[in-house]
Amino acid sequence: MISPEERKKKILEMLSIEDKVEVNELAELFDTSRVTIRNDLRELEKEKNWIKRTYGGAIVQGRSKVEMNFTQKERRNIGEKQCIAKKAIEFIHSNESIVLDSGTTTLQIAKELKKLSFERLTVVTNNLLIATELVDLPFVELIVTGGVKRENSYSLIGPLAEATLNGIHADKVFLGTAGFSNTGEFMTPSVLEAEAKRKMMAISNERIVVTDSTKFDKISFAIFAKADEIDYVITDKGINKDTQQLLEDNGVINIICDK
Repeated sequence: MISPEERKKKILEMLSIEDKVEVNELAELFDTSRVTIRNDLRELEKEKNWIKRTYGGAIVQGRSKVEMNFTQKERRNIGEKQCIAKKAIEFIHSNESIVLDSGTTTLQIAKELKKLSFERLTVVTNNLLIATELVDLPFVELIVTGGVKRENSYSLIGPLAEATLNGIHADKVFLGTAGFSNTGEFMTPSVLEAEAKRKMMAISNERIVVTDSTKFDKISFAIFAKADEIDYVITDKGINKDTQQLLEDNGVINIICDK
């Protein structure tokens, strides 16, 4: 029988896929009582402000889980993403180890790397398209995580992805984000993707979020970082002054690219 914490984690994973869960189904799935499941949902509701208990279960509230596929996202705001990628390249130096998180802006960083030459660069990624961009670069030592490919994405997530990251140390991680709340939280649509991002942050000296300004004040599903855990945010000039101030108040250095 799994532990209460593991059971609650599994419930969160289910909510990241579906908008609701039912007590009876969960009790049968985890071979436990309905009372136990109700207690789990009560605790999760207190811990997570996006879960609401209902009669017979729980639902996701107030957070968007609607997600375009990767190709659709890649085409949106492409000019801004390319501008951000060019600025991000300035942070990368020979003989460093970097992590490129799965995302459309980090994909642009990979494409920019192809235009340059380094003495040596170690790149860790959990994105299949990023790996494809970098696989033939002679100066890149490429490490691709294991894991399960996530729907709507070329991301590799889950225990195998996290296991690959264990024991690795990186100088910098470049992270994409699907949202940023007005209380200073970076978010992604997937609980498992959020866990992968947190692992990448844990193994890296510097944490750099790369995102176009449309992601600010947009709410997604799972939190992967608070603003005070990030060192730099590289974005475009569309970022509003309130968001800039919120980031600065949390010790984040804002880097604004201008096409």
